[in-house]
Amino acid sequence: MKHVDLIRGRPLKLTDKVYVKHPTLADVCDLDKYENYTYIMMITSDDIADVMWHNSKKLYTDIKSEWLFFIQKALISARGSDVYVVDNNVYRIDSNCVLINSDYRDALNYFLSLDCEYMVMTVGTGDNEQITLRSLNRDGNMLIFNKDNFQFTESFYLQMVEYLRQINDYHPDYYWKKCPTKRGKKMLLEQEYRRRESREKNNRKSNVDLGSLVSALIARGQPYKEIWDYPIYMIYDLYRRLSKVDEYNGTMRALYSGCIDTKKNPINWDKVNWAAIIN
Repeated sequence: MKHVDLIRGRPLKLTDKVYVKHPTLADVCDLDKYENYTYIMMITSDDIADVMWHNSKKLYTDIKSEWLFFIQKALISARGSDVYVVDNNVYRIDSNCVLINSDYRDALNYFLSLDCEYMVMTVGTGDNEQITLRSLNRDGNMLIFNKDNFQFTESFYLQMVEYLRQINDYHPDYYWKKCPTKRGKKMLLEQEYRRRESREKNNRKSNVDLGSLVSALIARGQPYKEIWDYPIYMIYDLYRRLSKVDEYNGTMRALYSGCIDTKKNPINWDKVNWAAIIN
């Protein structure tokens, strides 16, 4: 999605009726701090150590994609249920359909602005077999499925993951590990886990969080009554932009005070430009 659309807070369109929500700052603050973080982590896999070396260092070397890992996590404590299938106004019952657990249901419903259950379905056969989630409407105690129900596919999932990472300024530094053998993948994952443990020991925890960002933006002139309606992406973007402005102002003060010898240390004006695109 274009940068200007993220600044506007435009939701991500999946279908004509289903969009991925772009929460405002107020929306995020209305959630419990850990609930908001948990929802994001449920949808977007955490770094490689948590993705592939999960729960007491159990290696998931046989998982082939983030989508399948998401499905596997969503099936922890999965529930079985009878589903009423509607076909040309005729009801029939499918017994023991598998529903994803309530935590992942709530995370999906929050970002998709839906209120439904999700049933795991397999479509196709052989090499063309694909796992999808189908939404189920609730009518009293009945769960109802028809052909018009929303189908959450791997393609939609990957679009959603990328979008949520963008608007929440979350950039994991991992790549999905691929190796021809489980033994080879296990070695790669063990190395990655050790590197992660080393980084955690050597790096200090950040002293910046969402609350301190909001406080800083208000201190720099953002209207207190209006900032809560800003798209969450805008909060992070404003912080980065103000940092660029400060960098530019510092460079100009040093230049005019004679602290910079531009012959020996020429200024990269493209880098200093505070209106430049921030990657």
